[in-house]
Amino acid sequence: MITEPPAYPLLLRICDSLEQTALADMESAEAKRQLKGGLWAIRKIASGLDASCGLLRAEIADMEEVLAQLGEHADADCASYGSLPDSSPETPRARHVTLQARLIAVDRRAQAARAAGDPGATEALHALRALYRRMLGRESALSRQVAMKP
Repeated sequence: MITEPPAYPLLLRICDSLEQTALADMESAEAKRQLKGGLWAIRKIASGLDASCGLLRAEIADMEEVLAQLGEHADADCASYGSLPDSSPETPRARHVTLQARLIAVDRRAQAARAAGDPGATEALHALRALYRRMLGRESALSRQVAMKP
């Protein structure tokens, strides 16, 4: 399907518009949380439609680095996904999804370890939260950048 403007900036602009209108006018904290989650998912989908996959590549590198710092090893058959050329756009997306699943598993283990009183779990959770903040920051910066384009 071909859209004008391209789907990537169009989806980001829709998200920005919903944030400025619907989200700003919502009173229910639960509704706001759900809309923010939906907008985050749409931004992720939009980033996958970006021909350069720049955001995905930056996130892949960041996620791999955090996993390595936490002692998690990348799958051998997926280790080179982030370095493949843009002519293989599905490969970075697949790697991104794989890493997201790994991060969720690591986060759950760290949450359980913290609940069990493991003091080392706090460091892992801090590293994960910092990663999530960087990911959101990159998406916000990219969204602002796209919104400025004509």
